[in-house]
Amino acid sequence: MKLIDVLNGIDYEIVNGSTDTEIISIDYDSRKISRGGLYIAIRWTHVDGHKFVKDAVARRASAVVIDRDLNENFNGITIVKVKNSYESLYGLASNFYGRPADKLNIIGITGTNGKTTTTYLLKSIFEERKRVAVIGTIKYIIADEEKEAPNTTPDALVLNRIFSEVAEKGIKTVIMEISSHSIALGRVNGIKFNTVAFTNLSREHLDFHKDMETYFDVKSKLFTVYPSTNKIVNIDDTYGRRLFESLKGDIRSYGLNKEADFYAKEIKITKNGIEFILVLKGDEITIKSKMLGEYNVYNIVLASSIAYLNGFTPDEIKSGVEKVAFVEGRTELIKGEESGIDAIVDYAHTPDALERLLMFAHENRFWNRIILVFGCGGDRDTEKRPRMGTIACKYADYVILTNDNPRSESPDKIISDIEVGIDCDHIVETDRSKAIEKAVGTAKAGDLVVVAGKGHENYQITGNVKRHFSDREELLKRLV
Repeated sequence: MKLIDVLNGIDYEIVNGSTDTEIISIDYDSRKISRGGLYIAIRWTHVDGHKFVKDAVARRASAVVIDRDLNENFNGITIVKVKNSYESLYGLASNFYGRPADKLNIIGITGTNGKTTTTYLLKSIFEERKRVAVIGTIKYIIADEEKEAPNTTPDALVLNRIFSEVAEKGIKTVIMEISSHSIALGRVNGIKFNTVAFTNLSREHLDFHKDMETYFDVKSKLFTVYPSTNKIVNIDDTYGRRLFESLKGDIRSYGLNKEADFYAKEIKITKNGIEFILVLKGDEITIKSKMLGEYNVYNIVLASSIAYLNGFTPDEIKSGVEKVAFVEGRTELIKGEESGIDAIVDYAHTPDALERLLMFAHENRFWNRIILVFGCGGDRDTEKRPRMGTIACKYADYVILTNDNPRSESPDKIISDIEVGIDCDHIVETDRSKAIEKAVGTAKAGDLVVVAGKGHENYQITGNVKRHFSDREELLKRLV
C-alpha cells in the first residue's frame, strides 16, 4: 500500500521524502518495525515515541509520522508531520487495514457494571444464527479463537487489526465493551456503531476522571458524539435517566417496570437462578436462567433488547439467554457438594457492584451466614475504599480483608483505608490464598463464602511482580 493511501483523510505535511513510499506494516512500537514499516511516534503519558525515531529508522522503516520537530535529520526516509499522532492513529490504522469497521455490525456497551455479562449474553443469542467477535474485559474472542485482553477496549491500532481479522474470517458482528478510558483517550474515534447501550453509572475510575460529572460526561459521548443506528439506556439508573432525557431522536429504554420500552415483570429470584417474563414490545418471553441476582435480570433485558433491535426472534432470544449459566468471574457459583458450603467468585470491585452482590445474598437469605473476602486495588481511586468497608459490614456476617492487586501501594495502607469505613468485627489476612483458606475453614454447611474483587483475573500484581493467582482455583482446592 502506498503511504498516500494510508494518509487518506489525515491532515498532514511532508517534511521529507514522498507519499509514493510503499508501506507494508504499521506500528507505534519501534521494536516491531522492519523494512517497509510505518512508525508512528506518539507522546504517551510516560514516554515520548519521538525518542525512538532513530531506532525505527535503523530497523529500515519506510516512513515515520511525527507531531513535533525532530532534533536531527533523517535523509532518505519519508517524514510526515501531523497535528497529533495519537489522534491520527485510528485513521492511519483504519486506512492501512482497508477500513474494516465499515464492513462490520458493531455493538458498543458502556456503563460501570454489567458490560461484560451483557456482551456474553449477546454472544450467546447471536450465535443462534452466526459467529461473532467479542472485545472486552475477560478476553478478545473471534469466533472460536481467544486472545488475551490487556485492555477492556484496545487502542485504535490493535482495534483495527482485530476488525481486519474479524472481517477476513467472514464474521459480521462485533460486540464490544466500551470503557470510559477508551472514549476519553479517543480509542474508538471513527467507529460507526449499529447499537450503543448504557447500563448504569456508579463510583469508579475517579483516579482518572476526578469526579462523577466528568465520568458521566465521558460516558455520554458514546451517545452524543459517535454515530449509531440504535441507542438504548437503562432508565432505572439515575444517570441513565439523565442521559435518556437529554438525548434526542429515536432512543429506546429498558428497566424493570413497564415505563420502559423493554422490561421485565413477575420476577422471581431463587438460590439457583432467576425467572421472569421479558416484555419486548408486543412479545412476552418467559425466561428461566441459572444466572443469579436481580442485576442479572437487567443484563438479560438489555442483551435481549439489543438482539430484538437487530432482528432476532423471541425463540432465538430465549434459547440464547438460557444457554448462559454464568459468565466467568461474574457471580460465579461454586458448590461444595459434600460440605454444603457454597461460594461465589465475583469481579465486584466498586461500592455499587459489591453492594448489589451482597444484597442479593443477604436479603433473600438463601444461606445462613455470608463470609466475605475482599480488598481494593492499589494505584486506584482511594475514596471508594472506606465505602466498601461500610458495605461489607452492612451485609456480611464475617469479613476478611486481604490484598487485591496492591500494585505499587502498601497493602497495609490500602487495608487501613478500608478500615476507616469498617464498624464490625473483622480480621486482616494480606495473603489472599490464606484469606480464602480461612474463609472456607470458618464456614459451615449452609454458609456462603463470597470472594470479591478479582473475578476472572488469573493473576495478582504486587509491586512490579505479576504472578499467577485465581480466586476460583483457590476455592476449588478447599471446597469439597
